[in-house]
Amino acid sequence: MSRAFRWLVVSAVAGALALAACGGASPPTRAPSTPSVLTPGGSGSTATQGSPTATPGSAPATTPLVPTVVASGSSAPPSLPTTVSVSSVTVTTVPTATPTPTAAPTATAAPTATPTAAPTATPTAVPTATPGDDTPPTTTAGCDLAVGIGLLETIPGKYQVTAGVSSVGGANCPPPVTLNLSVTPSGALTLGSLAVAYEYNGSAGWSCSGTTCTASAAVPGNPPGTMYQVGFQTMATLASGSAQLCATVTSSADTNAANDTWCEALP
Repeated sequence: MSRAFRWLVVSAVAGALALAACGGASPPTRAPSTPSVLTPGGSGSTATQGSPTATPGSAPATTPLVPTVVASGSSAPPSLPTTVSVSSVTVTTVPTATPTPTAAPTATAAPTATPTAAPTATPTAVPTATPGDDTPPTTTAGCDLAVGIGLLETIPGKYQVTAGVSSVGGANCPPPVTLNLSVTPSGALTLGSLAVAYEYNGSAGWSCSGTTCTASAAVPGNPPGTMYQVGFQTMATLASGSAQLCATVTSSADTNAANDTWCEALP
């Protein structure tokens, strides 16, 4: 315990003893006054104590002793600072850089090649050959017969021969009507016997002998769409060199001789 507090206790005990020595009365209650100053010295401490007041016959009153401590070298206890000055600190907010969105490049679609439609070839209708239908239509109002030859080489130097007669006039051709094959130069082409191969739109009673055929009845005229046709066939062999084969139709009533003979050169 401190020296001042021990002195205070000693003083209180001494006063109580002295009061008891006076006798009789109840010991007065001492109310020690609060020491006002406690100043520690260099080698000790000096304490100032108030005089206690005793009241006879009263209950002792207890007053706590609260010492006031003053630091050495000070006349008054230091007071705590009530105001703290804090320097203002200016905080500079660094702006956060806002990233600028970069637009993703848009892929450029490769151009699609437009296919060019290949022109579609328009097929040309090939007329179906009708035997004997290769002659012109009606050319005169009277009897008019026309002839033609077709050749098909089956093997080199050997031919199938077709001779056709058509009635292209508007009137019948009375008999006799004949068809004959001839070769120039003579003997350059060997011919077989003729035979009737087909007859359309009527009948003229044809018969053949060697390279000549004869109609025993009238050859019908050529009403529209019903052209009369007859065909004769044989085989021919080319002996050597070249030859000319001709077919001729004869009628005494024929009014147009320009289409009565047809010739083909072989080979």
